[in-house]
Amino acid sequence: MRKISVFQIANLMLLLFFVISAFGQSDAKLKEATDYYLKKIRSQPDNLALHRDLVDTYKEKGMINIPIDIYNRAVANNPDNPIVYYVLGYAYLAQGDKGSLDLAEKNLKKALELKPNFPDAISAIGDYYLMIGNEEMAMEKWREARRYNEKFEPAYISMARYYRSKRQYDKALIEYEDAIALKSPLIGKRYLELGEMFMEMGNLDKAEEMLIKAKNYEPKIGIIYYKLGQIYAKKGNKDQAIRFYRDGRKYDPNNAQVAYDLAMIFLEKNETKYALLSIERGLTAENIDQQLTKELLSRIDKGVAQGIEYLTQLADTSLSNNFNVQYFLGKVYLKQKNEDLALKYFKRASSMPNANADVFYQLGLLYEKKQPKLAKTEQEKIIQKPESHKESINVIRQPDEVKIEPIQPKSDEAQDQYRKAVELGSEEVNLLFKVAQGYLDEGNEDKFIEVAQKALTIDNNNIDAHKKLAEIFQKRALNYKKEGKSDEEEKAINEAIKHYEQVVLLEPTAQRWYNLGLLYEYAGKSKAIKAVTAYDQAIQLKPDFALAYYRRGNFRLTYKVGSAKVLMYKPEVAVEDLKKAIEYDPNLADAYVSLGLAYNQMDMPEQATAEFEKAIKADPNNLRAHIYLAQDYAQAGDNQKALFHLSKAVELDNSNPQILKSYAGMLLKYGSEDDVDKARDILAKAVQMLPDDAEVNMNYGYTLYLASRFNEAIKYLKKALEIQPNYAEANYNIGLAYSRIGEYKLARQHWEKVIELAPDTPMATKAADFVDKIKKSDSGKR
Repeated sequence: MRKISVFQIANLMLLLFFVISAFGQSDAKLKEATDYYLKKIRSQPDNLALHRDLVDTYKEKGMINIPIDIYNRAVANNPDNPIVYYVLGYAYLAQGDKGSLDLAEKNLKKALELKPNFPDAISAIGDYYLMIGNEEMAMEKWREARRYNEKFEPAYISMARYYRSKRQYDKALIEYEDAIALKSPLIGKRYLELGEMFMEMGNLDKAEEMLIKAKNYEPKIGIIYYKLGQIYAKKGNKDQAIRFYRDGRKYDPNNAQVAYDLAMIFLEKNETKYALLSIERGLTAENIDQQLTKELLSRIDKGVAQGIEYLTQLADTSLSNNFNVQYFLGKVYLKQKNEDLALKYFKRASSMPNANADVFYQLGLLYEKKQPKLAKTEQEKIIQKPESHKESINVIRQPDEVKIEPIQPKSDEAQDQYRKAVELGSEEVNLLFKVAQGYLDEGNEDKFIEVAQKALTIDNNNIDAHKKLAEIFQKRALNYKKEGKSDEEEKAINEAIKHYEQVVLLEPTAQRWYNLGLLYEYAGKSKAIKAVTAYDQAIQLKPDFALAYYRRGNFRLTYKVGSAKVLMYKPEVAVEDLKKAIEYDPNLADAYVSLGLAYNQMDMPEQATAEFEKAIKADPNNLRAHIYLAQDYAQAGDNQKALFHLSKAVELDNSNPQILKSYAGMLLKYGSEDDVDKARDILAKAVQMLPDDAEVNMNYGYTLYLASRFNEAIKYLKKALEIQPNYAEANYNIGLAYSRIGEYKLARQHWEKVIELAPDTPMATKAADFVDKIKKSDSGKR
């Protein structure tokens, strides 16, 4: 592997310098940053942290194509060097669009092909997986990177950002603290991120503490001062806020957005004058006409009302395309309860390309608020005369008595605005639940799941959302089961459990604990044993809960552990629960059935049969009871009772192939000649469900033989013998069928096989007689 040299990297950076020059040198801060990185990289060519920082800087400046071009040339000149593939992949990750992500994956995998244990590339691949939505693989790769280098700081940061995005702040804090403990050169920026996270959490004191630490490490990063200013503004310390904003402008003078952000904070704190002054500062940073900003300052000095009035004039004229001004005025008029003007400016702001989520949210709230008003207005337009004839209603409209609203929103306009806000990343929890409900009302479950789950990462205490999600995922699990998609089924039922556990945690009831137990049983594997605890809780809350006793007893009766599948509980333990269930609900048929099974395990067959009979009395249509009674009576030799219960089982479930198979077999063995046609019809259905069952094929073939459909009979009897070549009955019956179509040689072969397989049976005796007759016939011909 060829290592990139200091000289080569220096040349690359020099090339970068000339590219920057070609773009012009108007941005002095960018040139200063470029010179800084040039100097650093020339002295530390293998310092990949500097490469990453450079890429991130250019991403922020909107010039990501420059490092991409540089690293593409580096790859062309160094096709065997993993570092250049890595930094190129990292740059494509920063670009972030679909095509760039594909290229990021390609280059990062090439880097790993050249250097398999390359933690930087492994961690970046984790970032790639996160960006395409594969969170599990992302976590796996970050952990893998840390296994190769436990001091690889970017992997900690990726995990911290992931947890932060999920609002799992405790976990994010651990990762940030571990990253900071590594003392990387980016420690100041990590404190900045921590400060921003605490601001998200509403913990302004901790945010202030972290940002002050960030400032101590990075005293020339303007955003740190701006964030501190925002904290002081939120705390009500106007002077401190302004002081830090002034300090921030020393290092980042052209950042208009932070000024607009401060304006919104001041407005929220009812400091409207300071809010207006912050708007003026934002306009100045945007290089708006100085005469306009000077006049705005002059008006503000005369009073807040004059400042708002002048800003409104600007919004309707020279600043009609300035999003922040339109948005700010919408907020101002909303606070003044002038909903028409608020709607006007929010609506105008929403049409601009840089519109944010809150604009659409505020529009949605206004539209929703106006809907009842409009509906009431329309109702007031209609005055009904007393009803003189049932077949007609006279209506007089009096529009002059009605105030007409300046804007008439459509009935679904609020929901449309809410959805746009969500698409733009709004994290307003009430909004998210509104949008989720709208999707649910439309029957769009996928969008409901997406939005509701996002809302629950912010507020995990919405019980209705958890209940609906649990219901949807349970339904999907059942559908996946029908389709044979076991992996999808498992994921769906685990999601259902996750949400229903939260339902139980928020509002525990006996019924909910019971329902959770059912979900645990469905999930099986390691979750199944949790069902007992769930039923325990249900019984504690409702001591006479018959169903909970039944499910707990039935679970204990059937739950097996280990590779040998040994029953975990003694049947006597289950019997106690099942008797309790029957005590509290004598009509609970399934409890009698399970109690019968427990007695069977205890080698008490008579008591078992008695319980199955009690189940039938409680519920004549209990399928399990009929099946077990059929088995019991067949073993006892009471074939007519066995046939009766099997016939009832088929009536109750004619889609169960095992029931069909058993019933048809019993009909052929113990039924009358009139039952053969019924058996054939049942087997015709069963053979479609169990095409590889030797007994079903054999019995069906035999019924076809009895109907003189010999060739069809041979087809199914052959299939039975393909599945089970030593099947004596199938050999015997196919011999009969061959003899009826004159294939005596084949018939003889199969009957001789019967004699070999079952020599001491009546069937073998008959087969021997047939063979003798064929032999005599053959000798007579000779």
